[in-house]
Amino acid sequence: MPGVPTEKVATFTGHDPSDYLGAQAGPGRGRGPSRPRARSTLSDEQILEVMRRTLPHPGRPIAWVDLGYRNGGLTLAGKEVQLRDLWDMVQGAGGFAAVCSTRKWTSVAIALGADTSRLTNASHVVKGWYLRFFANYEKSLQSQELPS
Repeated sequence: MPGVPTEKVATFTGHDPSDYLGAQAGPGRGRGPSRPRARSTLSDEQILEVMRRTLPHPGRPIAWVDLGYRNGGLTLAGKEVQLRDLWDMVQGAGGFAAVCSTRKWTSVAIALGADTSRLTNASHVVKGWYLRFFANYEKSLQSQELPS
């Protein structure tokens, strides 16, 4: 309670002031303990190499640890995203350019489990993940398909 001395919080709320102060600190206010934000330690070139090893094998999952994520991967709606599913969905829709031109990023986000009524930027988030992990690989595939 802003403006209320901590020793008076119990008087107003019936809660122990130390509970209130603990809940007030930290980024997950009121939502319980939050997991640290996942970050990759790999460069774009290293990520491209992981994709070159993994994606040619249909159905093979992409391990987050292979991408430099030590404590699990990225989450959407509280559920860890399977990058293989993201790749398969976008490729099934014709690739990055096709999904952009038909404005299907929201559909991809929903298919991955996003509730777009609560997570209004889900399409932007999912598109960013695709760019981070798959854009270089998709470009390398397209350059191989072009006649020399």
